[in-house]
Amino acid sequence: MRAEVEVHFDRQIDTFNHYTEPFLVQEEARNNLLLGLCSNLKAGLTASSIPPLLIRIMHRQKVLAAALQTPPNPLVLTRASKEELDLLAAALLSRNLSIPSVVGPPDEARYFADQWCHSHSLKAVLAMKQGIYQLTQVIQPPPVPGRMRVAHHAELSLVAQWMYEFNDEAMPQDPKSKVETLKKVEQIIQRQALFVWEQNGRPVSMAGSWGTTPNGVRINAVYTPADLRRRGIASRLVAELSQAKLKAGNKFCFLYTDLSNPTSNRIYQKIGYGFVCESKYFVFTKV
Repeated sequence: MRAEVEVHFDRQIDTFNHYTEPFLVQEEARNNLLLGLCSNLKAGLTASSIPPLLIRIMHRQKVLAAALQTPPNPLVLTRASKEELDLLAAALLSRNLSIPSVVGPPDEARYFADQWCHSHSLKAVLAMKQGIYQLTQVIQPPPVPGRMRVAHHAELSLVAQWMYEFNDEAMPQDPKSKVETLKKVEQIIQRQALFVWEQNGRPVSMAGSWGTTPNGVRINAVYTPADLRRRGIASRLVAELSQAKLKAGNKFCFLYTDLSNPTSNRIYQKIGYGFVCESKYFVFTKV
């Protein structure tokens, strides 16, 4: 490890952002989750009362790597060397901090997970092998009846149940309670960041849009109830939502997919999303 490499824990998001944003935006798609969390923190959009972990690994004034956690969510990593990850793990260990899971580039996430679990007698379980996709131009799918609109507060119980089912399907190894899901969805609706596809006066699918980056935004929580799938509804909703975000001035739309689901990956590719890179999500459990 080079001399003068140090791990910094920032107390203020503005300080962290000042140092890390130029580094992160060099690979904006790969780092879109971390950049989106930064924008949420700057806007005061986090629900947790526990301060976030804002970590940068520096060589003099140069950022080598970064990590961010908003408890109780996973630690989000950038690309980093094994030596830098060793320094990160040691710094977290010295502060007696609890890390429940990690997400990031495959090699980095796997290495950190192994080191952390070895130090804490835990087991790392691969929760999801993810694809990160980027879109700059929408390819319109076939039309379907209905229209896209913002989700209403009167629909909170319905879309919260959908979000709970979405989380349960996407990440069964990292379950969320119905109470915390309801609270999260209520905040998203208040920000007008959750959208539904409406048919005959009722919602039949949902998709969210939050986590802004300097040049883009992430599409999230794409979900259609099982009995309404395979009708092209989600494709149409994601296409229209992505088009709206590009029209609003974003250069890019990003999204994460489950690489074990070839159908959803193929659907996104058909509407213009191109594969950028892979990400892995590990949760830590007792041996």
